[in-house]
Amino acid sequence: MTDQKRNESGMSLVETLVAMLLVALVLLSVAQLFSVGVVVNKAADDITLVSSLASEKVSELKELPYDAIATGGSLNTDVAGFFDEPDVEGDGTADYTRRWTVTDLATRKSIEVRVIATILTTGDVKQTTLGVLVADR
Repeated sequence: MTDQKRNESGMSLVETLVAMLLVALVLLSVAQLFSVGVVVNKAADDITLVSSLASEKVSELKELPYDAIATGGSLNTDVAGFFDEPDVEGDGTADYTRRWTVTDLATRKSIEVRVIATILTTGDVKQTTLGVLVADR
C-alpha cells in the first residue's frame, strides 16, 4: 500500500513540463492578440486623423466669402493654391498631403477635399475624400 501511495501523490516531472508547455502556448496566443490590437488601434487613429484633416479644410473653405472661393484644383495631383501638407507631428516634415477641388455649378460651388497620409502607416495608405456643396448666399 505504501508503494501505491507514493506513485499517486504529487505531479511527475513530465506532467509539470506538459503543463508549462500548455501555459506557454496560451501566453503566446494572448501576446499575439495584443500586438494585433496595437496595429488595429494605430490604423483607426490614422483614419480618424485623415478624416479630421479633410473636415478641417472643408470648414476653412466654407468660411470664406462665396466669391473668394477660387475654382480649380485636382484630387490626384498637387496644383498650386489647391494643396497643402500639414505637419501634424510638429517635426518639420509633411505628414499628410491635402488636395482640394472647387467646381462652380452656377448657383453653388462643389468642394471636394482628399487627404493622403505621407507618413509610414501600417497596412494600406490611409486616405479619405470629403465633399460638400456651398450655396450662393
